[in-house]
Parts: sequence; structure tokens; C-alpha cells
Amino acid sequence: MAVNLLGFGFAEIKPNTWNHIGVLTTYYRLYYPSNSNITVAIAGTSVDLEGGKLHFIPTNSEIDMVTSGSCYVAFAHFDIEPLALFFEDASLANMTNIPLNGELEALLHNVSQRYSGTDKTSQSDLHAYCIWQSIIYATVCACIDHATADRQHDQMLPLKAHTVAAALHHIEAHLAERLGNRDLGKLCNVSEFHFLRIFKECIGVTPNQYVLRRRVARAAQRLHFTDRTIERIADECGFGNRYYFTRVFTRLTGLSPAAYRRLNRV
Repeated sequence: MAVNLLGFGFAEIKPNTWNHIGVLTTYYRLYYPSNSNITVAIAGTSVDLEGGKLHFIPTNSEIDMVTSGSCYVAFAHFDIEPLALFFEDASLANMTNIPLNGELEALLHNVSQRYSGTDKTSQSDLHAYCIWQSIIYATVCACIDHATADRQHDQMLPLKAHTVAAALHHIEAHLAERLGNRDLGKLCNVSEFHFLRIFKECIGVTPNQYVLRRRVARAAQRLHFTDRTIERIADECGFGNRYYFTRVFTRLTGLSPAAYRRLNRV
């Protein structure tokens, strides 16, 4: 399993300045707030993020995020390489309060103290980058250990994964290119019809929907960490032009690319 750390930092959230309603997130989130002033709602379930606890927010979820008062929060945004997505329906699909052991508490204390009293969202700090990688792997393990979904279903998915694994890797490496279902099926040595059926059974969406999500996730990373123009990012991520990119990105995330670049850093 490979984790792609999209962003991390330690920020002060002030009252009424962090209100996102109906945003469809395209990446996983971890929050470690200093108090309980942050509220997150997913699928009608509203939770106050308890201060001093680590909170996991799943991807591909429409979420509301509001704050009722000032709060400092250590945070990380991350993505997981394709093969790990076979656990998404069960282990990584729910908002979760991650149990803290001594090692995890020490890591969170370290990263919080490192930026205490500052507002920093840069990926330039290699020490913090490595700490967050450790925290994320521990979080994923905790989610898998505490999953309540049917374990027999989880055991079957890795067997089916072999059928579409080549397509997943190809998609990840060629997001800027045309990705047709027939060609993807050939990579997996199955017919287009069989590929479409198995892919949706494993991933939960069609190949075209999956490709769009991966392109949006890649674009979100580049909006966050580079100064490249929106036109260039659209081209690099396979959208062809800025207008189509803006339409798709806004539909999937609830924010335009320009708004995401300005506001959605925490």
C-alpha cells in the first residue's frame, strides 16, 4: 500500500471562517483539534470533533464542516494508491475516532508542538512529513482492525483485484491520456464487458467515474502544492481545457479550482 500525502500542517481556525457546506471531498482527512469547536457532518450524521482526539474523515463523501469558535488543528490530507481501495467499502468508508496508543499520541504531540502558535501548511518540513506518514499508516491499520463490515466480502476482494490491478496501475500512470474501457480490458486480459462488470464490483463505480475522481484528486494536489496555472493543471490531468476541468472539479468537490486553491487548505 502506498500513501500519497497531499497536504499537512497546523492552523488556527477562527469562528465563522471555516464553513464548507456540501463539499464532496476527493481525499482522506485526519484532524487533531485542540478543542471541540469543529463540527463535521457526513450523510446526515453530525459529530463534534473532540479536542485531543484523532479523527478520520473518509474520501468520496459529501461533508459539511463548520466551526463555532477558535481552534488550533493539526491536519493531514492524503490519498491511497489503487490496490488499497479494495478495502474502502468496509474499513475506510466511515468517519472514525481513531484509538490512540502511546506511540501514536507521541507522534501527534510531536507534530502539534512543532508548529504550536503558528499557522503552517507547507510540505517543505521533511521531519513533519515523515511523522504524518507514520500517523497515516497507523490510522489505516486501526480502521482495518476496527471495521464492522462483512469480513467475508473483504476476503473475496483481493482475489478479484488481480483482474483489474493492471488497469488501476495504468490509470494512475497515464491520467493525462485517453483511457478507453476496451484498452483497459485488454490490459487485464478480459473482454470489455467482463472488465466493466468486475471493475464496478471491486471499486464501486464505473471506470470512467473512477478516472474522473483520480484526475480530480491529482489536480487538487497540484492546486495545493504548485503555482502552475489552472490551464496547465487541466491539461496535465487529462481534462483537455480549463472549462471542462472547472465544471467537473466543481461538480465533484463543491468548489471551483480557483476557490479550492484559495480556501480549502485545512
